[in-house]
Parts: sequence; C-alpha cells; structure tokens
Amino acid sequence: MAKLTKSLLVASLFSCALLLNACGGGGGGDSSGYSKDSSSGSSTTTPGFTNKYLAVPKDYQNPNGEAVQLYYTIHKATSPSNYKGVLVFNFGGPGGEGVSTLQDKNYYNSLPSEIKANFDLVSFDPRGTGKSAFSSCSTIDGCEDTAPFMGSNTVIQDMDRLRQALGQEQISFLGYSYGTRLGSLYAAKYPEHLRALVLDSPMDPREREVINIFKDEIAGDETVAKFRLNSSEYHALKQLMSNLNSDGSYTLNSVDSLSSGDIQALLQVITTQNIEQWDYNKNDVANLLGYINNGFSAFSSTSKLKDTLSNIKTMASTGAEERTFRNVVCTDQLIGYTQPDADNAASTFASESVIFGDYVAQQLGTCADWTERKDPIAISPEIDGSLQAGPNALIIGVEKDTNTPFKWAKSMQQAFGTKASFVTVENLATHAISYIDNFSCVDNMTTQYLLNPEQPTQNMTCDYLNHSGLSLHARSIEHKQNIILPGRW
Repeated sequence: MAKLTKSLLVASLFSCALLLNACGGGGGGDSSGYSKDSSSGSSTTTPGFTNKYLAVPKDYQNPNGEAVQLYYTIHKATSPSNYKGVLVFNFGGPGGEGVSTLQDKNYYNSLPSEIKANFDLVSFDPRGTGKSAFSSCSTIDGCEDTAPFMGSNTVIQDMDRLRQALGQEQISFLGYSYGTRLGSLYAAKYPEHLRALVLDSPMDPREREVINIFKDEIAGDETVAKFRLNSSEYHALKQLMSNLNSDGSYTLNSVDSLSSGDIQALLQVITTQNIEQWDYNKNDVANLLGYINNGFSAFSSTSKLKDTLSNIKTMASTGAEERTFRNVVCTDQLIGYTQPDADNAASTFASESVIFGDYVAQQLGTCADWTERKDPIAISPEIDGSLQAGPNALIIGVEKDTNTPFKWAKSMQQAFGTKASFVTVENLATHAISYIDNFSCVDNMTTQYLLNPEQPTQNMTCDYLNHSGLSLHARSIEHKQNIILPGRW
C-alpha cells in the first residue's frame, strides 16, 4: 500500500502494544467508564502515572448509543500550589499511541521541571491504537467498517469528553505533527475550552485531500535531501534513480547491487532519519553515492549502511498502525479519489521529482476507491475565524522538516493570524522538536508560552548552527534515539 515511509522507524514502539480483544470496542473498565489499570512495570516506563478507561460514544451522531473505551494516562502535577491545569499531549500519527510515549522515561525526563510541577500530564491512545477501541485488527485491510468512528472529528470529541471527565473547564495542548491537526480542529470547535496550544511541526490546515497532502511530501523530501547531501552526492542519487532496472533494482558492479527495497530504504535514511541516526549513516551514504559517481568504496564495504537498510526493511509498520492511518486520513477527506485518479496523480508525481516522485506515489493507493462513510474535517479559511477567536497559539516550524513540509507550518501561522507566535528552526533536518531535540532555544519558548499563554511572544528564529553551547556530539545520542515519536505525521 505505502512506500517505506516515515512511520517505519518507529515501528518498534508498537511491537509491545497490548491489543484489545474485539474490533467493536475494546479496553476494560467498569460500567461507569472509569477504572484504574495498573502500570506495566516496564523499566522504560516512568512511575507515578495512573491509567484509566473512559467510556465514550462509538458514534457521536448517536451519542446515547453504543459506547466504546478510550484509554488514557495522567501524571499529577508535582507542585499543586502552582497548578495550571491539564496539559494534553498528542504525539502524531495517525496510528500513534499516546499513553506509552508520554510514560516513556526518555520523554518524561526531557520535560522541564516547571512543566511537571505546574501541570497534570495527560495523554490517550486515539481510537485504533494502544488499548483504546478498534485497535485489535492486525491487517491493513481489516475493519474498514470502523473507519467512520476513527476520524479526526471523532478524536477531538473524545478529547473534549476526556476534558470533562477530568473536571477541567480548559485544557492546554501540545501536539506534534498529525497532533497539530487535532489541536487546530479542537481549537476551532472548542475555543472556550482551550487555555494554550502548541503546534510543533504542523500539518497544513488548508488541506484534507490525501492526494494533495502526498504531493507536498515530494518537495519536502527534496528539501531535506539537498540539505543533507552535497551537490555531487545529490547528482549521484538522481543518477541512481534515473537508471533503475525494470524490477526497481540498481546494479552497482558485477558483485554489488541494490534491491528495490534497498533503494526505498536508502531514500528513507536520507530524508527521514533524526539527527543522530543520520550522523551514524551519513558517511556510508556518501561512500555509496561516491561509488556511483566515481567507482570507489564498493557497497560491500559500507557495512553500517547495509545493516541500516536491512533493519529498515524488517521494521515494517504493524498492520494495525497502517490500518489506523488509512482509516483516519480516508475518513477526514471530503472528495476522495478513484484508482484511475491515483494512476494519473502518479504520473504527475514522477514529473515533480526524478528521485522522490515514484517513491511518494506508492502511497496513492491508500484511499483509492474508498467506500466507507466520510467525516470530512473543516479546513482553513473556513475555520480561521474560530481559531483567531481562541487563545494565543505557539507554532513551531522546521525549515528542513523530515516529515511535514515547512510551508504547512506557515499555513498554520496564517490560519491563526495575529493569535500565532511563530518559531522558525533553521539549519536542522528534524521533525517534532519541543522537548525532544534538546534544543533550548525552542524548549525555552515552549515552556515560557505554556506557563503564560496570555502574554504574546515575538516571532523568532532558532538557528541550530549558531545556538551557543550546542554540540551534536556533546548531546546524548541515546536521548534522541529513544525519543522517536509514533506515526507517519
């Protein structure tokens, strides 16, 4: 269905997920919808969290009908005297779990003490993930009949039910990637119930049609590749992609060749790996591309890269993750498209980029001939008035974003108008940065805003290269490698 995409590097987060017993519901809990669930006791899980289930309507068009279970977690503020309410996290997707990611020690430990002191920290597993409803299907093409109850419009209503269950008049929200779609939709529907909103590495609030979203990824991949590769390396990559064999492979010499899977994994290494992963592989990538250009450093000698390509090919996303992604994005669209539409778009994609056109086009089958009920999300500019009537928002855009193109962040800024403060991250290829990349310029802005969102902040630029005291090799590689967010966006 999809290319070896940005989600595959995070598949390990899902390998230990505990799936529910039935597609129709899932989870546990008593009849009231609230039941304490003991923690897993994992050595990577932060103590102090309480896990619960909340009963929510399966179909919000029939709110008094069948209920399903939403699994969530909460860590109480460590300094109640400074209490500022609930901070809800969404880590992206669609298909990404919330509970296990927030509880992960690496992420929790990266949060500033002021955030832990002032806020109850909350996250939940959106429908189709973790221990929440509809998460038990293990195949990509299973349980499409649940899709109408998994879209983003439904998820934000789940969020508001969670707000009510927690006894909060307002919540603060930190969303990464696809979580920014949820955050902006919640802000448009429930502006009076939102205290603060951080949108890190946003999706485009103007777009809901899947083909258009995928098309934008091509330019994003080109931007990252040109940033990470020198001109000679980029030329070699273009030469490689222009001279593939009929089966999609590439012959290096009489001994070495790259399979179609190797090539797709190579493109993923170049365009989606985080800073430390790229630092580990970049010399081998240069050697491989140098061989294509100049005939030196045979592929057989680039052992680290070969291992990486092999690992990526075996880290395929779980069926449940891919299914949830499909069900959500296909439900969120308004128009949809047919397989002939997808075929025509594939030709257009190929003309957009010799390197990445076909690579991205492999996703086009995702929603082709979708027949389930849609629940299209509202988009900009129709939601701009509601967004601009709500609280101030902090929007963080990475110029060389490895998952969501920077222009999407600028579109989000435009939708919020004067209510948006915008942070531009320069000279860094990454995705989802607050409290993840150990980049104090961004982290300090996020913390300052969350503590006092009423005070507007100036737009600013955080330049990775000029950030004083920041050294790639001085940072903990384990820190970043172990904070890899779930989901494709």
